[in-house]
Amino acid sequence: MTLSNAQKVFLFNLLKEKPVSRTYNNQSGRSLKKRGLVKYHIGFGWTLTESGIGAAKSIEDEVYLALHEVHDA
Repeated sequence: MTLSNAQKVFLFNLLKEKPVSRTYNNQSGRSLKKRGLVKYHIGFGWTLTESGIGAAKSIEDEVYLALHEVHDA
C-alpha cells in the first residue's frame, strides 16, 4: 500500500497519540478512512483501526527518521 508523506505522518501521530486535526474534512484522514486504516468518531476525532495500527507500526521508523532529518538540517 502506497501512502503519501502526509498520510504517513497522520498515522504516525495517531500511533504516538500526538495531536491531529479533529475535523472530518481532513483530507489525509478521509483518504485513510477509505482504506480502512482510521475511523472518525463525532466529538472525539480520528482513531486507528486494527489494520491502521499495523500500517502505522510498519512505517514508524521511516517517519521518525524523516521527521528528525528535517529538524536536524
